[in-house]
Amino acid sequence: MKDKEIQIKILETLREEYNKNARGEVVKDKLLSELNISEIELKRNINYLTEKGLIDVVKFSGGAFFAKINSYGIDWSEQSIGEITETEGQVLEHIFDETKEFVDVKLGEICSDALEKLNFCYKDMISDSHPHRNARIAYDCREILKDFTDAIFKE
Repeated sequence: MKDKEIQIKILETLREEYNKNARGEVVKDKLLSELNISEIELKRNINYLTEKGLIDVVKFSGGAFFAKINSYGIDWSEQSIGEITETEGQVLEHIFDETKEFVDVKLGEICSDALEKLNFCYKDMISDSHPHRNARIAYDCREILKDFTDAIFKE
């Protein structure tokens, strides 16, 4: 299980306990048994959620602790957790596309030949049609860099 999934499950568990009991405190052992994760994974994610200000933790000697969700964690969990995890990939894809568009415009202004070759390499990488494509793409990228530097350092 990934850390993000563990964090969401911890928040869900703490929120359920809060809904049942006004104090909403959950001990470490209960979290370990309900989430079925290792102690190191639990500690790492509890520390993260504490640093983000979503939960409050009281630690005891010997590694024991209890955690409870706070008002910030409740507000965060009331947002659709499913929507948050679904949109993460879309946000990253949007950032990549936006950056690619910006770089393409700037590269087109400086060296349109390099842009054309780079787009060809990109399409070639997506298709898996050539047996020696990686070597050829690496060589093409070397040529693109040479073209680009020649265009920048014109006399």
